[in-house]
Amino acid sequence: MSKGFLETPMGTLEIMAESGKITGVELLRGKAECVEEFTDELDCSEIMKAKKQLTEYFDGNRQTFDLNIELRGTDFQVAVWNVLMTIPYGQTMSYGQVAAAAGKPKAQRAAGSNIGKNPLLIVVPCHRVISGDGSLGGFSSGIENKIILQKIENIDIIKRGNR
Repeated sequence: MSKGFLETPMGTLEIMAESGKITGVELLRGKAECVEEFTDELDCSEIMKAKKQLTEYFDGNRQTFDLNIELRGTDFQVAVWNVLMTIPYGQTMSYGQVAAAAGKPKAQRAAGSNIGKNPLLIVVPCHRVISGDGSLGGFSSGIENKIILQKIENIDIIKRGNR
């Protein structure tokens, strides 16, 4: 497995790749030694591509990602994460809507749990999911970071009582 790092308004992102596919984008918490490691050229190339696209996203110049990714999880987790990738830039979907679109309309809590286990932060846009009442809901990388990402996409969070 290869890894690279990117400084963002949220903090340091760790980007992981294996066999030329991005397998993880995670926010590092606390102090960490950020030493990039590449096991092969395909990994290096894909990580550099991810760093460029994520930088463009944070700069407001990218709305979608064109990366080779590999989602690793249960069938339902992958179904939920695939639904997240259909949510357009600047728009939201409720946890219930995600569950229904993933084929399990009564599994809203399970969908929420799986959203929290999203291995590809930002690339698989879990920050676009809100509660059914229009409130922010949760975010595994901290609600303040969800707000940062929603502001980048001009998602109207003020109308939901969150400033």
